[in-house]
Amino acid sequence: MEQPLVRVQLTTRLQVTALVTFACLVKLSWSLAADSGSEKVEHLEGGYAVQVPADLKVAQVSTVGDFVLYRLTDRAGKLVLAIYLGNFPDTKVKGPKHSVKSSSSIAGLPATSDRWRESNGSYAGITLIRLSHSGPWPEFAHLFFDRLSRTESESAEGIVHSFHKEIPPTQQ
Repeated sequence: MEQPLVRVQLTTRLQVTALVTFACLVKLSWSLAADSGSEKVEHLEGGYAVQVPADLKVAQVSTVGDFVLYRLTDRAGKLVLAIYLGNFPDTKVKGPKHSVKSSSSIAGLPATSDRWRESNGSYAGITLIRLSHSGPWPEFAHLFFDRLSRTESESAEGIVHSFHKEIPPTQQ
């Protein structure tokens, strides 16, 4: 009777070893992918930046007086994420009642988010990051996406969470 118990323990150890090995390989492949240029840092106005997949196109589409708007699109031109930098974000735009609301910190900055599934099953979300309370410009980053597949929304989420203030070379 003890032999099956030993066999189960060995199987469990082998499974754990396999999982640890797999996790290390995944981490290594992510590291190699990052080194091979599969992601790039996109510099934004105000000294901010995001990390984006290399195949996304980032275009500054509006520079109206007090704000800047960026569109991040895939190769087919589909909007994956929009980024607003300015002092007066449209905070009336919110997710539906069933959306998942959260407060967190992104790069040490206070952020609120709304995430939901649209009626067609696609993913949508809004994140508002408070950059400052009374200057300098910009005071807010407003990032939003909609009509995305699960994979696309995961990519958008990665970009949202990569948002950060760049450190000037003199301070590095």
